[in-house]
Amino acid sequence: KYEGLHPRVRFNLGIRCENSGDQLAGLHHFLLSAYVARWDVDAWTNAAICAVGLKESDLLVAILTTGISRLGADVYDRLRNDLQRQGAPDEMLIELDSVAMAILADAERPGDGSFTLRILAGDSYEAMTIGGHGEG
Repeated sequence: KYEGLHPRVRFNLGIRCENSGDQLAGLHHFLLSAYVARWDVDAWTNAAICAVGLKESDLLVAILTTGISRLGADVYDRLRNDLQRQGAPDEMLIELDSVAMAILADAERPGDGSFTLRILAGDSYEAMTIGGHGEG
């Protein structure tokens, strides 16, 4: 017997809804799964894919912002790879890259005089935080 908020149950319901064409219900289940199991990159990614399918750009940015703040770049990397595999147009991926890089830069902005260096390399990127030197 499963609880009503069990993340795997919600995730599987999201898959079932999405496969039957009900992206809004799928989004609902994926978001519940993501909020209960915050570490689940697949739940965040599938919620974002539903937002893309629903053409809800504000919701997509909110999902990416929350997912990235909790899990870092893995959320966007997975989303981008899934969208690319599903045949998303290059223009859309380029625009998403721009939005995601801004979200990542904001999420990784340290407050102690440090900075984060992100290096793009093909379809992926590396991040390195350089520690601050303190106040002088």
